[in-house]
Amino acid sequence: MPARYEQLAEMILLNEWKRGAVIGLFDGMVFLHLLNRCPLTTIVGVETWDLMTIDDSCNCAYCESARFNMRKRDRNQHKSFVFGQAMKLGNAEILNMPSEAAAKHTFKYSLDFVFIERSNNVSLDIHMWLESLRPGGHMLGHKNIDGAGTVFEGVLTTGDDHMWWVKL
Repeated sequence: MPARYEQLAEMILLNEWKRGAVIGLFDGMVFLHLLNRCPLTTIVGVETWDLMTIDDSCNCAYCESARFNMRKRDRNQHKSFVFGQAMKLGNAEILNMPSEAAAKHTFKYSLDFVFIERSNNVSLDIHMWLESLRPGGHMLGHKNIDGAGTVFEGVLTTGDDHMWWVKL
């Protein structure tokens, strides 16, 4: 079973997506993996490390690993680590602000994909980021399939590691 970051990297490379966003960077695992695997794609990362919490709702191996990593560092250490690694790679932009503010900060139709990694309200995040996607772009996410299902009823595709997506 491939992890969500592997599935997403393959989709980015296969579709030759040039610009996307990851909402909720957490410890940077997904974001940094995508930056490394997809060097021709600019990826906007959105996180508010000051408001970050640990999600204990899922007990799969991937979420357990993320929680373990999260507890190894405090919020400022996570922020410094993610910023430092991302800036070395050069294909990243990081918006240290709430998702709603970042969505308003992003140009209409400027993204090939939006991946909602962590969200307090998936359906709200979907609505806020829809205008940022170009026609034919992809909205994707991790977990919270029910929240996405209320917006995209009957058109969601699901994959391994609690991942879902829809082409618009």
